[in-house]
Order: sequence, then structure tokens, then C-alpha cells
Amino acid sequence: MGHPLRLRSLDESQRSVIELPLDASGVVVGAPGSGKTSTVVERVVRLVEQGVAPEQIMVLTPTRTAATALRDTLALTVGVATSGPLARSVAAFAYLLVRAHAVARGEEPPRLLTGPDEDRLIADLLAGDAEDERDAASRWPEWMSAEVRGTAGMRAELRAFLAEMTTLGITA
Repeated sequence: MGHPLRLRSLDESQRSVIELPLDASGVVVGAPGSGKTSTVVERVVRLVEQGVAPEQIMVLTPTRTAATALRDTLALTVGVATSGPLARSVAAFAYLLVRAHAVARGEEPPRLLTGPDEDRLIADLLAGDAEDERDAASRWPEWMSAEVRGTAGMRAELRAFLAEMTTLGITA
């Protein structure tokens, strides 16, 4: 049951999380370096040792970077094959839910745009604006030339702007 040396290094609150009933869920919060990862890893190890299938365990993290790091740590520590990652970012989990809902309804599942995909799309739109400018139909102010609009920095700013508008629910 567990790794006695590692368990001894955890404090009482961490051990209480690890020893929760098998069907319990929880949230582990704390400052950087406070032992969140150790607590979660030991909890997952305990669950697997007690017969819970890895496919029934889900660990959510706030960022993709944290999910990747935790996924690697869990894979090495738990040491059992899994059909999918044990840790996901909240955004990745939300995407899975939206995708599963679309598939269940027989709809085309949404396609997740990567940063480079979105950059290419914005570059194509800006190239179309350059054609409009040649036809004297551009909506951009004169001081913002096609050269400025064609820079990677401009595309990055537009991506950030569009993301913020989406977050705020502004569609037009």
C-alpha cells in the first residue's frame, strides 16, 4: 500500500487526501512547492493499488504545461498502461465534453485550432484585405499599411484580441 518512505514525508493534510474513500473526488490547492503534485501522484498510486482502473481516474490541471508534466510523472510513478492520459488541462477536458456531445448528436465534431492554424487563417484574411486595398475597398486606416498588417506581431495581436472578444462574448 503506497510507498511508505514517500508517505512519511507528506503532512497530515496531504495524507488525508491520499486516504480519502475510493469514490471520493477532491481539489488539491496550494502555493508552488507546497506538495500538490506529490499529493495527487500518491492519491492516484493509492487508487490504482486498490483496484481502481486508470480509465476511471481523472486529474485536472489549470494549464496544458502542468497537465503534460503531471502526465509524465504519473505514467512513470503509476507504472500501468492506460488507454488515455491520467491528467488533462481543464480546457482539454472541456473540449472532450463538447466534442463528445457533438458526436452523440451525430454532428460534425468541432475542430480545435492550434496557434499556427489560427495564425495561417488570420494571415489569409489579411491577404484578402490586401486585395481589397488594391481595389480601394480596404477598411483599415491609411496609417496601418499592408506591410504592418502582414507582420507576425500584428497577427499575434489580432489573435489575442479575437480571444478576448470571444471570452467577453462579443461576436459582432
